[in-house]
Amino acid sequence: MPADCGLRVVAADPDSHANLTAAFLDEDRLEQLWPDGEHSETVLGAVEPLLRGIGDLRTPHLELIGAHERLALLVGDLGRSGFEDDLSSQWPDCLDGKERAFRGMSAFWRIMQ
Repeated sequence: MPADCGLRVVAADPDSHANLTAAFLDEDRLEQLWPDGEHSETVLGAVEPLLRGIGDLRTPHLELIGAHERLALLVGDLGRSGFEDDLSSQWPDCLDGKERAFRGMSAFWRIMQ
């Protein structure tokens, strides 16, 4: 509705169940976005350098929805559940002031920014 009113909208799906993504996209597009191996066009692809310890976030891909030029989706990913394990172990490191842990804990906020 906000997009229909002229606003630019991003629907973000950082949840590991990816229900919002499944509601927006058809099965054919989901198969393209979730191939075996690399998921570069999903939220998992954006956090992948953090997971591997090789860098910070990648610029997230925004999937335009239908004919709307004002509605986009930050594509969720079922494979993102592994990042939750990483986050739970990083919380104590945040309290100790470790930068990598803070980057992990703030990843989804920073992606949406």
